[in-house]
Amino acid sequence: MNGIDIGAGLMRLVLLCRKADKEIAATAGITSDQMHCLFVLHSESPACIKGLSGLLGWSPTRTSKILRALEEGGYVRRRMDEIDRRKEQVALTDKGLQAASFILSVSQRVGESLSARITQLVSPAVARTSGPAP
Repeated sequence: MNGIDIGAGLMRLVLLCRKADKEIAATAGITSDQMHCLFVLHSESPACIKGLSGLLGWSPTRTSKILRALEEGGYVRRRMDEIDRRKEQVALTDKGLQAASFILSVSQRVGESLSARITQLVSPAVARTSGPAP
């Protein structure tokens, strides 16, 4: 497999993943950014916005904007840290926990379908470059 084939395969995979990402978020009735935020809060449990921003690779401003929408939707709650009043703590509500569980369930199904598609994309390219068995 040459570099062009690998690069093209990677780009196909990226496009498939982006499509799957949007599909999962739409099924949950939220945006992709909101879904990513819920997932990281659920799986990594960062306590503050700065930690969440770092895990998501977003600016604190962008993270705060997404959290505001999630808070208005009842998915998260924010409160000032009792020890360090400069920090704001973030936690999932029961609704947020349910949404995160639903997202993971849908992700499992979409992931299984995506895995089959990846195999279809990769197998022909590997077969072309591997040649006959020794």
